[in-house]
Amino acid sequence: MLFCVYGLGVFVAFYHTLTPHKDLFESVYSKSVFDRSGALLSVFLNKQEQWHLKSPHNPPHKLHLAVLAYEDKRFEKHFGIDIFALMRSVKNNLISHKRMGGSTISMQVVKLYTKAPRTLTHKINEIFQTFALECMYSKDEILNMYLNNAPYGGNIVGYHSAALLYFDKDSSSLTWAESALLAVLPNAPGLLNLHKNKQILKNKRDALLLKLHDKGYFNEDILSLALQEPLPSHKINHKNIAPHLSVYLAATQKGNNITTTID
Repeated sequence: MLFCVYGLGVFVAFYHTLTPHKDLFESVYSKSVFDRSGALLSVFLNKQEQWHLKSPHNPPHKLHLAVLAYEDKRFEKHFGIDIFALMRSVKNNLISHKRMGGSTISMQVVKLYTKAPRTLTHKINEIFQTFALECMYSKDEILNMYLNNAPYGGNIVGYHSAALLYFDKDSSSLTWAESALLAVLPNAPGLLNLHKNKQILKNKRDALLLKLHDKGYFNEDILSLALQEPLPSHKINHKNIAPHLSVYLAATQKGNNITTTID
């Protein structure tokens, strides 16, 4: 009884901090300036000196499928907590030295937002806070918040930043191999050292590509090409365009994504 009352208190307290259809992370994104067609002109690091871009569009379908297959295959069906994954995690952690998490994408959004230490009390709080999150936001909104705020190694945060700095492209045009890499990387962002661990990371990416192929998302030819795609060899240096105008707009305009009339 006391546990239920405690949980209800945590749920209500967190629920009242949420605003319908508003991104929880709105205050931490980098300022980004775009031309009139959506091409990126300039980016300004956030207060934590991070490349933390908020994507101007929804995650591409390939990345959507790859992330759900890797992180949370029952995401569309559960209400924030995957009981089967939690039970499997507890069992694994009891009988094996290899730690295995049971967090859903929704739970990871709460974790990224609260930045609470990993203790039993905070894990219990996280469960009730996740229920509140699921009550307030749609599945698409939760997935967007996760992908826009997942760590991608170093000071790179969010899939849109990762697409720019690892692949030198807009995230809307990711390949299957790039999507699979961005799906596995937040699970272990420390692996993306461009001079170490590349084989471990490639193995994780390729295993996910095989799983996606087995699910029927693409054929053998695409699988063969995807497996041959190399991992990024270095971080791209993005050069700001129209810097004077961008500095002015970043200082005077509200919002994180600012669109200009420049072509």
